[in-house]
Amino acid sequence: MLQVLKYGDDQGKIVFYFHGAPGAPAEAAMLEQAAIGEKFCIISFNRFAIDAAIDTQRYYQLLAEQIASISDGQKVDLIGFSIGCHVAIEVALLLEKQLASLHLVSAAAPLEGGDFLVDMAGGAVFKLAQKAPLLFVALSYWQKLLAKFASAILYKMLFSSARGKDKELAASVEFQQLLMPILADCFSRDVSGYIRDVKAYVKPWSAQLGKLQVNSYLYHGQADNWSGLSMAHYLRDTLGSRCQLKEYPELSHYSCLNIAVVDIFQQLKQD
Repeated sequence: MLQVLKYGDDQGKIVFYFHGAPGAPAEAAMLEQAAIGEKFCIISFNRFAIDAAIDTQRYYQLLAEQIASISDGQKVDLIGFSIGCHVAIEVALLLEKQLASLHLVSAAAPLEGGDFLVDMAGGAVFKLAQKAPLLFVALSYWQKLLAKFASAILYKMLFSSARGKDKELAASVEFQQLLMPILADCFSRDVSGYIRDVKAYVKPWSAQLGKLQVNSYLYHGQADNWSGLSMAHYLRDTLGSRCQLKEYPELSHYSCLNIAVVDIFQQLKQD
């Protein structure tokens, strides 16, 4: 049974959240205060715990089936963050007419869409996953050891190149208390699920974007160096007239999620 975590108002309108990679369901806690105020219930799946041996398309299908079951046939809205945006898009295509809207924060675009890797803080990792997948797996298991025995070192490594408001966010005790358990969850417990998502992400998937027939909204920090602003521009141009992009000066990756949630909930109230 897929673990489901809820954040916000239990009686509020349901929205499904797709965390990043690295990431974990508890990432949705960043949305909780705004969700309570605006009366939304955020549902976040522990998708990395799904058996990594199953076919990737079946993995997306399981998530879509879970959403359909929880929503009981009602229209649904999805929020994706970072690499979780790719998973959200794949699941959105399976939900078809049941999908009301798609909201993508700090979205990671298909790598074949441009020369994106040079501007990505994790570009070397994604290049490794593309060109030498066995070495990428070995690196991931090394990160698992760090997460288990030296989580503070792993945290500092991941945020060593933080820019914009992410630098301030990464230095805050509150953010560290949220993110360090998330990293431990991702690498110590569910590293195989993380590996699956990254391997799927680095493969070509731009053709999927042309199949989206739903109103889509992009929220992106202009200082993002995890998934650069050029990725948001590519997605906007590829998705066309049904897509809107909101840019945030000085915000980077996680800091964009921190702020964009208010705009997402306002948009959901209008739709």
